[in-house]
Amino acid sequence: MQPIQLTFNQSSNFLNIKHSALLELILNDQTFPKPYKGGESCQAPVYFDFIELLEWQNKQKVQLSNSKAHRIQQVQTPVLSCGSKIILVQVQTKQPLWISAINLVLNALRLAEVIMQYIS
Repeated sequence: MQPIQLTFNQSSNFLNIKHSALLELILNDQTFPKPYKGGESCQAPVYFDFIELLEWQNKQKVQLSNSKAHRIQQVQTPVLSCGSKIILVQVQTKQPLWISAINLVLNALRLAEVIMQYIS
């Protein structure tokens, strides 16, 4: 059974973030659930509604996956061509950029070989 409310520490553990990051979310993220105090005194504990935190986290996951999918869809496959010979350059998004650059150069060298054979 899930708790109804989480303390500040439990909330940071639940979201797997540091206390300072949780404070930043409270102050800067308008979509983040607002905490409420468990009493009138200055030292009263601060609580978060568990369901609100869970819904916020799920929305963040959806937004992140949508933005990644959007970025991946924007990547176009570069095409190198010479006459009727076409070479598709494969760019893998999970690789570091420098590896993709090396692959691009290697594919360009392969294209140069094809061109030399085509000309000869």
